Amino acid sequence: GQFTEFMGSCFQNTVFSEDILTAMKRIPKFRDCTKQIVFNLSLLNDHAIEIYEKYNCDGAMAMKELSVRAAECTGDPAHKAYLKFPFSYTEEKDGGQRQYMIKQVECSPHMKLIRPDSNLRIYFFWFDHDIGDGKKVLIGHIGGHPY
Repeated sequence: GQFTEFMGSCFQNTVFSEDILTAMKRIPKFRDCTKQIVFNLSLLNDHAIEIYEKYNCDGAMAMKELSVRAAECTGDPAHKAYLKFPFSYTEEKDGGQRQYMIKQVECSPHMKLIRPDSNLRIYFFWFDHDIGDGKKVLIGHIGGHPY
């Protein structure tokens, strides 16, 4: 919809999951959270891949640096089964045709919004070689726990 188009135009180094609005619609007092959401999305959009590569793709070290810059960034390995989100992309097939594809990507790292003990988070993944040609951070979920 219009919101996702707007988000895509603001955060050009980011790809949002197909169902990004589902959880966002359930955020209580959404207007009170917008500043934090935009701040964290900006941080991820502008620096996530650069930080991840700086630490030679060591997610734990990259999350530590993100935690210094925002409320907190951690992984969620215990809930991997619930942290797969659909992303769309196009793939060139034989003959030059472009085919629309959907890929489920696990977005376990998450930025906590507002404070470290908050249930509101942005689940993301550093990048994917198919989606955004490995040059864009993927945002899978914005809101409360997806499980």
